[in-house]
Amino acid sequence: MRVVFAVLSVLFFSAPVFSEEPKPVHLMTQIWPPYHYYEPVNGKLVGQSIEVVECVFEKLAIPYEITVLPWKRAERMVKVGGADGFFSASQSDERDQFAQRSVDIAPQNWVWYTLVDSEMYPEREDFKEKAKVAGALGSNILSWLYAENYQVTAEVKTTESLIKMLKLHRIDAFMGNDLVVDQMLDEYIDEGEVVTHSAISMPLGVYFSHQFLESRPDFLEQFNQFAQECR
Repeated sequence: MRVVFAVLSVLFFSAPVFSEEPKPVHLMTQIWPPYHYYEPVNGKLVGQSIEVVECVFEKLAIPYEITVLPWKRAERMVKVGGADGFFSASQSDERDQFAQRSVDIAPQNWVWYTLVDSEMYPEREDFKEKAKVAGALGSNILSWLYAENYQVTAEVKTTESLIKMLKLHRIDAFMGNDLVVDQMLDEYIDEGEVVTHSAISMPLGVYFSHQFLESRPDFLEQFNQFAQECR
């Protein structure tokens, strides 16, 4: 484990089956509990998606490394050829232009969050036109909000910021991953102060760049096969 310019790279090796060890597959991710986060005691990168990725690469018997970056930078690194893939990511047309997604490695539900006393809620006919909403920079949710013509009034870096903005009535609602948001709510908002609305299932996978997959034609098929065994 090493730190370079505040970017933490974690290098994992599984038992090689080649006489010459292949170049490690370079993956990008962000800190996003419960999918990927640092264990408090030893600082190891762990999480629901990490377990699946580790399992798959053990079965593939090839080396890989994971670099942790802010999500927007992580995605861009893959887009410009600076890395081979990024995770955990839901499907989007924009991402499909420069990368191909694996099979699902983890579940995800997009849920609306509003304050219990708010008069502006997603079931209202005029919610899309009038509600002030916000999203996390680089997230697929934010791209979806813009594509669906919601009134996005703020772009923030963290889920915590979304919760704080809601509590302060700076926005009427935000949409988030329920597994991520629910574990943070108690820290910032009293129990019963928030209402959830309408879940959209958007499972998560690993996006591998077209360039990388062209160089390893059989890789994705093998990855997908093992991912289904490792979930």
